[in-house]
Amino acid sequence: MWWLLVPIVGAVIAAVASSDDEEKEKQEAADRRRDNAQREREVLAKAREAEKLNKKNEILATASGQFQALYAKHPHMVARKAPGLLELNFDALKHFSNQQQPKKLEPLLTDLRALIPGTKLSPTWQKKEDQSDALKKEIAGLKRFKTELLG
Repeated sequence: MWWLLVPIVGAVIAAVASSDDEEKEKQEAADRRRDNAQREREVLAKAREAEKLNKKNEILATASGQFQALYAKHPHMVARKAPGLLELNFDALKHFSNQQQPKKLEPLLTDLRALIPGTKLSPTWQKKEDQSDALKKEIAGLKRFKTELLG
């Protein structure tokens, strides 16, 4: 009678082995899905980064063209020590665009110098600024003199 047990034991072993194979297949399938999802996330992240970089480069190119036009249209106001290709920094451009623009030339020129190194007043405008500063000093001296006389 023991020979009757052999087919039953064989069937049980086959069922257990089949069950283990199914579990392995399910686990492998889950691992593949997880790996595929991870790869898809990485591909999407790289695509977003590339799109972001392209947008930054587009903005920098547009701004560079506009600043070139500014220097070309107003050579009597601003000049650059080394004319040529502008080297803009995206973070500096972002900071420049986020701040409130001053109404006076000197703070605006300071911001422009920070944005585009080598920016300076044109010699003509610098001469006018120097004359204006000298005039302000003379007026301040006259006011002090007036105060002393009336004192």
